[in-house]
Amino acid sequence: MSTQVPGSQLRSLAGLLAGTEAAGTLAGFHGEDQAALLARLDDGQLASLLPMALGCDGLPPTDSARQWAHRILDADAQRQPRLTVAICAAALLRLSRRSTGTRSGALRPVDGVALLARCTEPGHERLQAPALALLQHCGLHAVASVEAGSDALSLLALARCAGADGSGTLASLLDACSAHPLLRDELRLVAHWPLQDLLRHARIAELYPTEADIDPAPADLQPLSEHDTYLQFAEHALQQAAQRLQAIHSGQAPYIADRAFSIAEAGVLWRATRAALECDAPWLRPLLAQVLPPVCVAPTAARTLPSQSVAVALAKAVTAMPTPEAIAALALARSQVRHAGIARKLDRHLAAAERRLAQRPQLLLRLPVIAAGRRSLASLARALEATFVLGGEWALQDWRDACRQPALATLLQGLVWQLADARGHWIDAMPVDGAEAFADAHGIVVALQGRNRLRLWHPARSQPHLRAAWRARLIEQRCRQPLRQVFREHYLDARGEPADTAAFNGLTLTVAALAGLARRQGWHGDDSGQLMLAKGPWRIGWQLSAPLSHGLAGEIRSGRVQFQRQHRDAWQPVQARELPAVVASELLRELDLLASTCACGGEGMPLPPARMVRLRGRTLEHLLAAHPQRDLMTFQRRHVQVGHYRLHLATARASLAGQTLALPDLPARPRRWLPYDDAVLAQLLGRIEQLAERVLTPPEAPIDETVGS
Repeated sequence: MSTQVPGSQLRSLAGLLAGTEAAGTLAGFHGEDQAALLARLDDGQLASLLPMALGCDGLPPTDSARQWAHRILDADAQRQPRLTVAICAAALLRLSRRSTGTRSGALRPVDGVALLARCTEPGHERLQAPALALLQHCGLHAVASVEAGSDALSLLALARCAGADGSGTLASLLDACSAHPLLRDELRLVAHWPLQDLLRHARIAELYPTEADIDPAPADLQPLSEHDTYLQFAEHALQQAAQRLQAIHSGQAPYIADRAFSIAEAGVLWRATRAALECDAPWLRPLLAQVLPPVCVAPTAARTLPSQSVAVALAKAVTAMPTPEAIAALALARSQVRHAGIARKLDRHLAAAERRLAQRPQLLLRLPVIAAGRRSLASLARALEATFVLGGEWALQDWRDACRQPALATLLQGLVWQLADARGHWIDAMPVDGAEAFADAHGIVVALQGRNRLRLWHPARSQPHLRAAWRARLIEQRCRQPLRQVFREHYLDARGEPADTAAFNGLTLTVAALAGLARRQGWHGDDSGQLMLAKGPWRIGWQLSAPLSHGLAGEIRSGRVQFQRQHRDAWQPVQARELPAVVASELLRELDLLASTCACGGEGMPLPPARMVRLRGRTLEHLLAAHPQRDLMTFQRRHVQVGHYRLHLATARASLAGQTLALPDLPARPRRWLPYDDAVLAQLLGRIEQLAERVLTPPEAPIDETVGS
């Protein structure tokens, strides 16, 4: 956190920027020390330097003042401190005399809008003259082009701030928008909004042109869906787009590749679709299906499309705020598109949208159109699994409606659920007789009076005897779940609190295995060696002895584990016991996967908790409970003993008297039933039967069974 810089240093820095003091007055604060000084500026001090930093644009690149100004502008862009009216007015005037924007590149009206949006102090009438100066500097009255819709909205916002002197702006902009009818309609609507709403709208519009931006708007921006009038406009804009595309595909309008919409109109449709998706507007569901697929394919056999910009814009909107129907429309568009470049972009956005659907759990069961494909069902299973951390409850009637889809019924009825009664108590149950009834772990039908909501069951929410009962029931019924649930590892101790994380400290890890697996599982590292994984508003961090940089090989040591919770735009540390039990268990499960897979074996080295290995042992006990040679088997913490032979539960490696056995390959046989996918578990079952036969019928002649003996 920044602390105030002494006033003398602040005055010296201000004097350097203003050209009234020499660089020597700041001796000791050059090079890397500049960052240290700026980090100690509080928000008010940083904001006070902004106008002067904007005035250093014309200085030579080697000038000390310009170097300081660039650092101040970078810090301002990162921290975005609030501005007083006086500072905002001075910054606007300095900006109007620059040839470049606040960071780099040509000056754009959105640079001024970004400053105005940060001024929350009353007295905006004092900003009229600076806003007009910037308006004139941006060439408003010429309005040569409004191809970038965000520029048009920013110009309109500056004109509103300029008051009566900018009153002719709207008419000028509307005249310039004759080739962009959707943008013209949007300008007419927002021109009458309050100034702060108009400023926020212009800032949201600025997010669109960035190709890599598929995230929702920043948290400080008001959602577009909060404006009822804008939602009405959004429906109108998408209807107009659908009619234009229908005319092209029916031959009523000529087809010219990539000319059905302008780039400015693509931005309008991005904003309109985002607004409707934010509030899950019912009218969007059929309308998006009339726009997205037709805009991605030519009415002829050509490998072109009516508008690349609109196709990508709509894909971005769906990715940022997905709904099941929007994903279905995007998948249909992807199946029809012939343009190779757009196909690759849609693939990327479709995969991201399916992942992000888990962040809107209330929508997961509304899948009447995308449930037919195997990929969609797998995506739904992953999304349901994500609700363990993100949370998710559904109305029982919605759940039953989803079960009317045969493919969905197979998925949803293979899981254990918890049903809430009128008092808020949760009852564990699994569907029986289709979706009409539920039964507990012992097969007793549960009465549903008053229970109208349900959520996924998780082993961390259950007692040990009930977990064992559910496992026995699934094995008895040979039920294979669509995601690992009943046989899922959980990380709570006997008191129901998160397991001790000290066991993850001091491990020796194989770097190559760790780097690959961490990347696939979504972990990210920083320069300090911290490896982090975020799940919704929660994050787990694992300290390593060195950063996982490219080309690093050999071994690495692990350190302490910490948890964090997101508060607004910052991550704050929390204790494990402060996390919900299921969240803590799921985060530790992700960590155990890394530790169990990547830890090196060694004498005297602590082993990871590896609850996955222990669960595998308990699963084997259930599966082999009725085996004819069960009395030959002894299950231990990390091994299963079959006579004098030992099988390691982590690797399925067999040994005798401490020496590894070279067993013959398992014979080809029909795949045996398993309650969940686990190649090692399948191998263990085969090896146990193989060794049990060997114990009962030892070979007549002794053979060398060991490796390296």
